[in-house]
Parts: sequence; structure tokens; C-alpha cells
Amino acid sequence: MTTATLAEGSVQRVRSAVVARNQAPARPAPTVQPRSEADEDQALMRAAQAGEPTAFNHVVERFGVRMLRFLECFVGDRARARDLAQESFLRLHGCFRGHENQRDGNGVSLLYTIAANLGRDELRRRKARRETSLQAAAVVSITESESRLERDERQEQVMRSLAELDDDARLLLVMREIQDMSYDEIAAIQQVAIGTIKSRISRARLAFRDIWCRHQRANGDRSPS
Repeated sequence: MTTATLAEGSVQRVRSAVVARNQAPARPAPTVQPRSEADEDQALMRAAQAGEPTAFNHVVERFGVRMLRFLECFVGDRARARDLAQESFLRLHGCFRGHENQRDGNGVSLLYTIAANLGRDELRRRKARRETSLQAAAVVSITESESRLERDERQEQVMRSLAELDDDARLLLVMREIQDMSYDEIAAIQQVAIGTIKSRISRARLAFRDIWCRHQRANGDRSPS
């Protein structure tokens, strides 16, 4: 067999392989699932934990408003909430840089845990100073037809009802109803089982409703259905 014949045979095999490949059914492109907001939160936290430049600044930007709202609803004072939010980020940064840093840990849960503990400390200090009033920035579903006075009155009623709850019940309602956090997230922050969290939130809702209805009856209003 000549060299020319061998070369021609090699070329023919290559052509056959190309034709067979072109005739084969195309493989479907892999489906890429869009990342949820929670996934993006965790990815950013992991980057900050790993010490990536500017990552922690992005953490502050992404969670700043959430932390301010969370703490304002919990402690009822916007100025103090701003200070506590700043302290929460400082402590989170310290955890990421210190021996408490765990690369596989949940940075979001850690941030909320720090903030909740600071909020509890703030409320304990108030009680020690015999401060019994609490204003909570609650989110209330109000129709557009209500007047500004009606909205203010309803907001005040909700704040009074929240203020009469114990600190733990108020914290759970703020996380679930105002921060719209999942049961999984709250359970991770509280470090208890999900079933326990659901039970505690259910009791907190019932306690809030009882207080709300009592205020409504005292005001001569019809209780909400």
C-alpha cells in the first residue's frame, strides 16, 4: 500500500467522522437557573468572609436598609436603630476577620443574630431606666381611601399593640411579618427547630390579635375580621 493510499484513507475517515457528528442530534443547552435573592445574599456574604476586596462594602450597601428597618421596628427608635445597625456591621466585620469566622457559616443569619442581640440589650437598658413606652415602625395594610388622620390613628394602634408584646414575640413578628423572613431563616437565627419557630410565631400572632381587639373595643371600633 502506497503512502498516497494511506493518506487518502485517513482523509476519508476524518470526513466520515465529521459527517456523522453533524448528523447526530444536537445536545440541549444546559438550563441555568436564575439565582434567588437569598442565593445572592449568601454569595455576597461568602465573598466578604473570604476577604475579597470591597465585598464587605457591598454587604453594608445591600443590607443597610434592611437592618435599619429591622432594628427600628424592634426597638422603636430610628436614631438608636441607626446606631445599632452600624454596630451590627462592625461586629459582623470583626467576626469575619477574627477567630469566629467560619467560611461555611451563614453570614446572613449571623448578621441578624448580632442585630437581634443588640436590640434586646437596648430594650433591657430601657426597662432598667423605667422606660415603658415603645414606638414601633410597623407596616400596616391600609387602603388608599383612608384619610391621613385615619392612617395615623391606625398606625398608632398597631404600635401600641406591638409595644405590649414581650420582646421575643415582638422580635418574631418583626422578622416574619415586616422583614418577610422565612421560617428557615428565623430558625437559624434563633437556633431552634422550625416547628418551634412556627409555634412561637403563631402564639405571637394570637397575642397581637388579642391586644389589637382589646384596643379596638376600648375605642368603640369593630374588631377586624
